[in-house]
Amino acid sequence: MHTETPHAHASNGATLLLSCALVFLTQLGVTLYLPSLPDIAGALRLAPNQASLSLLAYFLGSAAPILFWGAATDRYGRKTVLLLSLALFGLASVAAAGATGGPAFIGARLLQGVGAGGASTVGRILVRDNANGALLARNLSYLSFSFVSALGGGQFLGGLMQQYAPWQAQFLLLAAISAILAVAVLLMPMRGAAPAAPQSHVAAYLAVLRHPGFRRPMVAGALGYGALIYLQEIGPYLFQQQLGLSARQYGNAGLLLGLAYFCGSLLVNRLALRLGYARLMRAGLLLMLAAGALLLAGATLGEGRLDGGALLALVLCVYCAVSLGQAVLFPNSMAAALDAVKGQGSHSTALFGFALQLIATGVGSLAVVIPHGRLGPVALLLLALTATALLLSPRRRP
Repeated sequence: MHTETPHAHASNGATLLLSCALVFLTQLGVTLYLPSLPDIAGALRLAPNQASLSLLAYFLGSAAPILFWGAATDRYGRKTVLLLSLALFGLASVAAAGATGGPAFIGARLLQGVGAGGASTVGRILVRDNANGALLARNLSYLSFSFVSALGGGQFLGGLMQQYAPWQAQFLLLAAISAILAVAVLLMPMRGAAPAAPQSHVAAYLAVLRHPGFRRPMVAGALGYGALIYLQEIGPYLFQQQLGLSARQYGNAGLLLGLAYFCGSLLVNRLALRLGYARLMRAGLLLMLAAGALLLAGATLGEGRLDGGALLALVLCVYCAVSLGQAVLFPNSMAAALDAVKGQGSHSTALFGFALQLIATGVGSLAVVIPHGRLGPVALLLLALTATALLLSPRRRP
């Protein structure tokens, strides 16, 4: 029986820690500036729906080159691709801080997203290199802990920084973190380029995509993630302009969302090996579906009659339920998809990330056309996304 040596165990631990740090950085690129988004829009003369494009640009940049990043990791090695993506993320963060107009800021966010997509893709591949099945779902839950730290902590820190520093400081902080991680990558031993694949990268991606056991949980996970992204996009305006919170109060609300996501990640970490990814996926989606139903009931029966405090409590409850449900859904949907196509490590991981970002970006683009202050359309969208994802989710225990 194979026994892992202490050296290998320590190396796997360091790799998992690095992957967690990469996820933290890329999600921080989403949440850190959210409390400042209305002020950034004013400074750069952007309308609210135009300001939302800066978040969409980040997600589009993350999604577009993911298939390239996945192929490059096999051809040039994990370390080379990771250093390149961190450098791009850092330089784009500096460019965003120096932007004086809307187009320049949105363009910098697009490039920042490209770097983030590379970093997050390599981070997931590093985890995929060392685990399969339910164990992979449990290890991915550790990435979820990093995600939640940036989800709640980033929003809180952004609100705090907005109170004491100009918004540009948030992007300079992102650049500094990327530089620190690049130094860590340089000092860490890491797998080099893999031997040439017997088939082309395009053929490998198509082979993965044709497998229904990969497609269905992939789309289900992406739809759930899209719901969370949409709520993040409309959050600054819904909470600050419709519900009357200050930037600092909105940042503090991020701690509740982070706590909810942490609880979901903890459930996955504790229950993945016992219950399997199929049951946990459906549990996360059912919770998100219930959140959509609650929001629709509130919008239909009492949006005009609820006082400010009751409406705020309702919206916070829905946001927390969606965060918890997504925390349960994501690692299990990814584990289900990757487990269906064993032996396609880098390609399947990259394709999953590509679809996740692309579909989520498509859902998030609806924030440009749906009014930010109307809860009814938000609830209907949430219900449609989660109901579709439920139909696609696997029903068997792995």
